[in-house]
Amino acid sequence: MPTWRRFHCVERAIAGFLAQKTKLDTELVILNTDVDHPLELDFADSRIKIVNTNCDQYTGEGYTSTGAIRRDATALANGDLYMTWDDDDIYWPWHIEQCWQGLQRTEKLAWKPKESFMWVKDTPELAYNYLEATVMMYMKEATFNLNSGPEGLSWFDRLQSQGQLVEDPASIPSYCFYWRDPSDQGGHKQSDMSTWQQADVFELHKSRCRDFASKPLTSRSLRYYNTIYDNFIPLWKVLETTRSEHMSKFYEDYAPMA
Repeated sequence: MPTWRRFHCVERAIAGFLAQKTKLDTELVILNTDVDHPLELDFADSRIKIVNTNCDQYTGEGYTSTGAIRRDATALANGDLYMTWDDDDIYWPWHIEQCWQGLQRTEKLAWKPKESFMWVKDTPELAYNYLEATVMMYMKEATFNLNSGPEGLSWFDRLQSQGQLVEDPASIPSYCFYWRDPSDQGGHKQSDMSTWQQADVFELHKSRCRDFASKPLTSRSLRYYNTIYDNFIPLWKVLETTRSEHMSKFYEDYAPMA
């Protein structure tokens, strides 16, 4: 999780990580480049590793792209598997476990749900997109574009062209690409189509994200975010009628909301 001044978003993404129900040993690496406002936890959890630095491990200078931050964050990880854990998005408790089971079942290098939630307009909807944060793959495949723009497509496009990325149409959505945070919390989105091709998009992103850390990060349950999660109830009711076999495998066991 690379992050810069999105304190409340990071806190919510941590809640999504802590809610995961999986047999895997998991680790969340947070690389915060806002060294003027370092992140720290107000609780103890050995699975969460926070590194506050703005020093590119290869150049010794400040970071100039999110791709370089992701590259350095993966170097800090201990595991054999990689998932993007974006600081501003929404996760359900079966996100990791479903990906791991899909990866084992297909014996490919990467796996993702065919569809996931996107909430860009007034209401959330199911959509097909790259949605790199829905992919689980082997750590050795994690290579990143170090220029401005979509840093994850270097591995996504390569694995897809090799036939090593499964996009499973029978899966249950476990993630939402979420753009509904107030501007003082969500700030700028680097994948915004109006700016992502700009050479200065990285600096633009930093200038528009202003929710800096003024206190330690708190451990919260997903129920704390019911005002967001409750908006997905109508979509779950539709999915229960169209994907009942798979819903019973994940959703009924792992659903966080009563």
